[in-house]
Amino acid sequence: MNFNGATSFASNAAATALLQVSDLAVSFPATDDGGDLRVVDGISLALEKGKTLGLVGESGCGKSITALALLGLVPAPGRITGGQIVFGGTDLRQLPETGLRALRGNRIAMIFQEPATALNPVFTIGAQIAEAYRLHNAATKDEARARTIGLLERVGIPSAAQRFDSYPHQLSGGMRQRCMIAMALICTPDILIADEPTTALDTTIQAQILELILDIQDEFGMAILFISHNLATISAVADDILVMYAGRAAEQAPSPALIARPNHPYTRGLLQTLPSRARRGEKLPSLPGSVGPEDLRLTGCRFVGRCDMAEDQCRGAIPPPVEIAPGHISACFRAGE
Repeated sequence: MNFNGATSFASNAAATALLQVSDLAVSFPATDDGGDLRVVDGISLALEKGKTLGLVGESGCGKSITALALLGLVPAPGRITGGQIVFGGTDLRQLPETGLRALRGNRIAMIFQEPATALNPVFTIGAQIAEAYRLHNAATKDEARARTIGLLERVGIPSAAQRFDSYPHQLSGGMRQRCMIAMALICTPDILIADEPTTALDTTIQAQILELILDIQDEFGMAILFISHNLATISAVADDILVMYAGRAAEQAPSPALIARPNHPYTRGLLQTLPSRARRGEKLPSLPGSVGPEDLRLTGCRFVGRCDMAEDQCRGAIPPPVEIAPGHISACFRAGE
């Protein structure tokens, strides 16, 4: 079973998936030799109604580019160079820009990592959210205002009618993120992409935002792609977790199985860096090295330079994904050990 290709873990959910991604590739031109670097290389995933898929990995692993590719928003000079993105029976790669605009914010919505930059500073919060609603619905200004205020109340904005006329800089970071969630939900999307939605918030507010997202998922029944560099955060919200490293899938499993029985050396390394009561007072382990452009040029496993289990074959060939338990797949030559 191969989660980097057609016979993928994602294919198990094909019959019920709202969105099916197969063998996605995104490339950027290299600055030194005129070639291309595949920053997303053969990713497959499926999003199901009412379920959350967690996408985890360090900065530079390709998580956010994967999400932007789903919406056709890969920044230039990057481009999608392979794969399918099927939503509602249509490959989104074949849609013109007008077709994608009809989907963005309507059927598929995204919460961005930093609301301070995602929100327009010269327009009020309410005007921005109401405009997003009117863009996809035949609604009057009064109807859009009423819906916006109701949704602001739903996401926990106090005095929502007054906050409608507030500018982004007049709100706290937590309130701005709640407004971003309201904007993403204003058209009741089928799919919500949450890209590091709690990174810039303190621990207490993070917990509140995570709880809010899960409550809203229960209410609306949407599929969620939740992106984070933090496995602890991902495990608290995701039904299944896909671990990415340098643009490739490293491991995928139901959340409890991945946390309890991580198989890929990279996943194990990520888990070892998490704080633990059992290791209180001890120095927190770190994962040596970092993800870099040079990893994208390797002919074999892209984690080989940081792996303490690496063998000669890891340098010369891409490790095939292996199903080590039902729904638990690891792309490692030593999978199952």
